[in-house]
Amino acid sequence: PWYFINEVNVAADATWKVVAFHHPALPERYPRVVEDLVPIIEKHAVDIVLVGHHHNYRRSWPLKDAVVPVETGPVYIQLGGGGGNVSSRPDTPDRRYAMTYQGYGYSMFRILGETLHYTMHDDTGAIRDVFTVEK
Repeated sequence: PWYFINEVNVAADATWKVVAFHHPALPERYPRVVEDLVPIIEKHAVDIVLVGHHHNYRRSWPLKDAVVPVETGPVYIQLGGGGGNVSSRPDTPDRRYAMTYQGYGYSMFRILGETLHYTMHDDTGAIRDVFTVEK
């Protein structure tokens, strides 16, 4: 395969598991990513999946087999607002995503024991998205 995630490096007994790679695991425009990585991500209880490629921001609800709603599952965050030209958001709403944003921005994670706090800020510093995950 053309990526580095595998059963060994996500099977760790860590409290928090975060995986990052370039192409989104969702939507299905990248079927190889979905077929090869999503089963590993779900099997090993990855908490956060960070992706890029598209130049806009999207954050999913917790997903299982690309289906919502579920109570627990990986949250996919497309961090596409860090530079380059901002891409338009998809025309068709995708109910798997809790938040979308078209513009520049940055993300911050704060982990306090078994609580992960996340904020996404636009380029003025205003908060555009917030969520918390409890273990």
